[in-house]
Amino acid sequence: MRMTIEGDRFTKHMGGNVFETGRLTLAQNGEYSHLDEHIDSGDDSGKVHLGIVRWVGKKVELLQGKIGEDRPSGFPYTKTARPVTA
Repeated sequence: MRMTIEGDRFTKHMGGNVFETGRLTLAQNGEYSHLDEHIDSGDDSGKVHLGIVRWVGKKVELLQGKIGEDRPSGFPYTKTARPVTA
């Protein structure tokens, strides 16, 4: 999956095909910023995908809940302890 952003608009691509578009909103709110996808085309059109964002050094970490559900309340790990994947 690849996501392109132009202004406040996003487009998601899979295998060269567009499968979702919409509008992004970003707002500072306490410890984390909120990054929300307001989906206007694709299977989830009309729904909102709520997420939180934080800076870790020079990188941005994004955590999103399931589409149409509540925003995550926090990251499941600290900025220095990362989950291990095999």
